[in-house]
Order: sequence, then C-alpha cells, then structure tokens
Amino acid sequence: MVLKPAVDKSNAERPLVKVITDQYGTSIDNGPERDLTEQDETGNYRYSIIRLIDTTEYKIDTSRYFV
Repeated sequence: MVLKPAVDKSNAERPLVKVITDQYGTSIDNGPERDLTEQDETGNYRYSIIRLIDTTEYKIDTSRYFV
C-alpha cells in the first residue's frame, strides 16, 4: 500500500509503501515500510512492485493500516 509518493519526481513510480501481505497473499499486521527508491551497492533497486491489485476486489480495508 502506498504511504507517500517519492520525494524526487523522477522516481514517481517508486513510492514509499507498506507491506500488508506475505508472499502468499496472507494479511500481515505491522508489515515493514519499504522505500522503493532504495538501491543496493551495485545500483539495482532493492524492492519493486510485482503487481497492483484492486482493494475492493480483494476486500482490503486500507483504513486499518493508518492508525
């Protein structure tokens, strides 16, 4: 879930996100926040979005993550 957009507009597609499910799609509480602009020592991005989902279709209540 996107928490806030990237600071640098050239990285607009790499926001700060909160992980809300595990790799199997199971909901997790207190998931880590990930800055998608973060790069490793070789310049590769550490984290990327694999796919977007419709929160309505998957019945995800996004408000529970902003407490």
